Amino acid sequence: MNAIKSNPTKYATGRPEITVTTATEADKALIAKQAKCPVMDEPLNAMDGPYKVNANGKAVYICCPGCAKKIAAEPQKYLAVLNEQGINAPVIR
Repeated sequence: MNAIKSNPTKYATGRPEITVTTATEADKALIAKQAKCPVMDEPLNAMDGPYKVNANGKAVYICCPGCAKKIAAEPQKYLAVLNEQGINAPVIR
């Protein structure tokens, strides 16, 4: 997690810069609604998560920092996974 936070461009080379943050109390309701990581299909707290990733300006919650790289590579794919589950990722303001 610290490696990604300290140098996110290294993990998103050739792609838009991604932001990975630890989810906060303000994210609690959205985390409960999403429940599973769109990358691993695991509970968001499965691997020290949840974490929040900016995917094309939308908040996507993931189970571990490793999933951030996949979100960065194909943000539309994982936003579509959430949409198929009836989850509209909120816009990050």
